[in-house]
Order: sequence, then C-alpha cells, then structure tokens
Amino acid sequence: MFMTASFWFGGFNVGPQALEEKAPGTRLSRIGVMIVASIVVGIVFKVLVILAASMSTPWRELTQAPVPVAAAFERAFGSVTLARLVLVTALCGLLGTWNSVLLAAARTLYALGRAGYIAPVFGGVRGEYGSPGFAVLFAGGVAALATLLGRNAIEPIVDAAASCLAVAYLLTCLALIRLRRTAPTMPRPFRVPGGVATARAASVGAAFSLALSIYEPYAAAAGHIPLEWLLLGGWLAVGLTFWTAARAARRRIPDALRRQIISGRAYES
Repeated sequence: MFMTASFWFGGFNVGPQALEEKAPGTRLSRIGVMIVASIVVGIVFKVLVILAASMSTPWRELTQAPVPVAAAFERAFGSVTLARLVLVTALCGLLGTWNSVLLAAARTLYALGRAGYIAPVFGGVRGEYGSPGFAVLFAGGVAALATLLGRNAIEPIVDAAASCLAVAYLLTCLALIRLRRTAPTMPRPFRVPGGVATARAASVGAAFSLALSIYEPYAAAAGHIPLEWLLLGGWLAVGLTFWTAARAARRRIPDALRRQIISGRAYES
C-alpha cells in the first residue's frame, strides 16, 4: 500500500494546474488550505467506509468478495438494488477523478508548450473560451487509447504512475527546503504547518515510496524486467523526444521569461 500511496494522493494535486482560471480575488492561501482539507476529508471518508464495511461483514468474507463495499451493502441492508447503487456511485466518482486528471494533464501540456519545453502547438489556444485545444485532444486521445490495454494493465499503470508522482512530490519538498534557505523573504501566501521540518519528513516519505515503487515490481517479476520499468522507460523516451523536438522553439525564449511563463506570472494582469 505504501508503494502506491503517492498514486492515491494524485487526485489532490490537480488544483494548482488550474490556478490561472481562479476567480478574481481568490486568495492563494485559501487554495492551500482547501487542498489540505480535501485530503483530510478523503482520509476520514475512506476510514469510515472501511469501518462500516468491516462492521457489517466478517473480514474473511469481505476480502473474498469481488467488490467488498457492494457486498457489505447487500449484507447490511439485504438489498441487491442498494449494492448496485453503490457501484453506480463509484462509477460517478471515477468519472469525476478522470475529469480532473484530464484537466490537469491538458493544463500541464499547455504550460509546457507555452514555455517552450515541448512543441509550441501544445501551448496554443482556440475557441471562444481560449481553451488549449490541441493539449486537450492529445490528453484525451492518449487516455482513450489507454483504456484498450485492458484490466491487466491497471496495476502496472498504477505502479508506474506512483513512481512518477513520488518523484514530483520529492522534488516539490526539496524545492521548498531550498527556497526557504535561498529566498527567505519570498512572499508565501500559504505556509506549510511545521515548515522545513514537515518538508524534510515528507521528503523521506516520498523517497521511500519512490524506492518501493521501483523495487517491488522487480521483486515480483522474479528476475525478469517488470512491465512497470518498461512503462517508465517508454514514458521517459516520449518525454525526451518531445524535449528534443522543441529545442529550436526553446532557444527563442529567455530563461527568465520562461520561468515567469511556466508559473503564470507573465500573464498576470
């Protein structure tokens, strides 16, 4: 579970990708508080679901059920209809998660293209609302094709995504620690409770999660190259290809301006 923990927290980091679209007057400190609050609410909700399911059904029977929560509802209320209703609500939850991930993916590609890290076509906007059309279509197309991989691909994708997210979390924590030392007077709308000590503890956790997400698939593959490593290698190759193809466009943007573009400061009114 700890190996894939960074993946399960992945949905809570999509807010920053859409910060440029926030309502005027929205304080950045409020956004930071809401992200932390959403994690706390998610933890409490999931713990309550586990407790409720465990109290209604013996755990041995629960762990053998194809869908444990649905089995718990059916046993507790004696209704197959309620069990199926739980599956419908779960599907709605998945659709919400997929929607947020699609938004984050498109906005990330848009920001990278706009700053010249990848092809400028990703940074283009179109339509009445100024949507990043190509980035949205690309992210949606990749997601649609990924569904054709089937159920057996879910676990390797989760493991590979956990490695990527663990790297992102680790770099974020290390950046916070460095900025506290190199730029102590930088404006900080939101301050992490515990400051650098919290960031250091989070860095250790992220590094441990990253190491596990890479080692465990290898241990389970019994000496063979795990599929997770192949996915990570392919993803890295795609990134390097995009980076290399955008070299000419990247040279036209000064580094100082690129930092402002990637953070959105260059477009603040």
